[in-house]
Amino acid sequence: MTCVACKLGRTWECRQRGNCNVSSNSLNFGSDSGSTIETRDDEGPETTEGPIREINTYKSDNALRDQQSTGRKRAAEMYPLDREAECEWKLKKYCGGGKDAIFGCLDGKQEARHHGPDKNTLNNDAGNVHRICHRCFGGNVRLLTADLQWILSSEIEVGAELIGFSETLGHGKTVFEKTIVESVQKVIEPSYIMYVDRSEILVSHAHQWVASSPARHHIKWRTTESLKPGYNLRRLVKPWKIDRSYDAGWFAGFLDGEGALSGYQLSCAQKTSDMLSEKMWDMFELYTSNALHETTRLANGNRQEMTVARVANLPDILSLLGTVRPERLLSKIPEFLEGKSPLTMQNNRVSIQDIEFVGNQEVYSIQTSSKTLVAEGYLSHNCHNRWHARNDDGYVWGGVYNDHSPTVATKEEIMMDELNWIGKKLEKVVD
Repeated sequence: MTCVACKLGRTWECRQRGNCNVSSNSLNFGSDSGSTIETRDDEGPETTEGPIREINTYKSDNALRDQQSTGRKRAAEMYPLDREAECEWKLKKYCGGGKDAIFGCLDGKQEARHHGPDKNTLNNDAGNVHRICHRCFGGNVRLLTADLQWILSSEIEVGAELIGFSETLGHGKTVFEKTIVESVQKVIEPSYIMYVDRSEILVSHAHQWVASSPARHHIKWRTTESLKPGYNLRRLVKPWKIDRSYDAGWFAGFLDGEGALSGYQLSCAQKTSDMLSEKMWDMFELYTSNALHETTRLANGNRQEMTVARVANLPDILSLLGTVRPERLLSKIPEFLEGKSPLTMQNNRVSIQDIEFVGNQEVYSIQTSSKTLVAEGYLSHNCHNRWHARNDDGYVWGGVYNDHSPTVATKEEIMMDELNWIGKKLEKVVD
C-alpha cells in the first residue's frame, strides 16, 4: 500500500523500505535538514523497472537536535488542518492510545494534530496522526506578546506574535522562541479557578503548565486538574501596565539613546558630574528594585569618571522595557532572548494557594506554532487536545500505551462519559 509520506514526496519518512510503490523524481528535496537522492543500480537507459537504490542524506533521528519539534513540523506538512472539516475523533471511542479509553467529541473541528497510539512525533505513519479539536483559557487571562505587551485571551487574534519557548523541558533544552497564534476558538469546558499570588486564573481542566510538586523541584508538564494547593508554577515575569506618564516617556527616549542590551543585562552610562547621571539613576530606581549603581573610568584618552547603571535580572529587564517602551530596545528583544532559558530565573517558583473546580465555563482555545506561551506571567502550554490531556496525565513522548483501535461511539456514550467525568470532579469538591 502507498504510504502517505512518499505520496507527499517526503521519501525519507517512508517506513516501507523496498515495498513502497511510489515513483518519484530523481532528486527530491525536503524542508528540514538534508535531501533524498534516488538512483538506479544500472547505468543503461532509464526505465520504470529495476531496483532503486536510495541514498538518504537526511540526518538520522538520533542526530536531530529537537526530535519532538522536527516530528511535528513534518506532521504539519503531511497532515494540513482544514478548519472547517470535522474532528477525526468525532463520535469515536478508544482513540489516541492513551492509558485509558479516550472518547471523542460530538461536533468538533480540526484544530490540532495528535500523535498516537505511538507518542513518538517522528512516527508520522497514516493512522498515527489525527486532526482533532482542543481547549483552553478564560477570557481575562493575559498573554505576553513578542513586543512585551499583555493582551487578553479574549482579544488575541490569529497571526499575533507571542513570546514562547521550547516544548521540551530541561536545563540546556528549554530556550525562548517567538511563536505565532495559529487559531483562536471560544468554547465551553469543565474549568478551574487557580488562586496564585493574590490573583485568580480561570482555565480549563486539561490545560498544561510547567509545574512541580511541593516535595520536589523536578518540573514537568502538568494539567490543571492534576495540580493541588502547594504545587509550584514556574513564572517568568509579573504582568505590568504600560506607563504613559511624562517621566516614562523621558526615560524611554533616554534608554533608546544611551541604553544597551548585552548578555543578561541592560546598562547605561553617563559622566558622573552631569545632572543627567542623577536623573538616570533616579529613573532606574523608580522602575526596578534590582538596578546596580557603580562609578568607573572609561579606558579612553580623557579617563572620564562615569556613572553606570545596570539591570542584570532578566524578568526586571523585560518588565522595565515593557513598562516604559523604548522602541529601539523593544525591537531587539527577539535577538536578546535568543539562546536564553526561561528556566534559569531566580525565585521563579510560585506556590498555588488554592484551586477550585467551577464546572463548565466559557474559555478560549488558543493554538501557537511553538505549542507554548506565557500566560499571566507563567510558563504554559498552548491549548492541547482536551481528551488526550484528560486521560493521559503528563506528557510522555515515545511508546504505545495500549492497542485499542478507534471504534464508533454513540452520542449517548460520549455525553455519559463527560457527565461521569464531571461527577468525579464534583465528588472531589464535596470531599
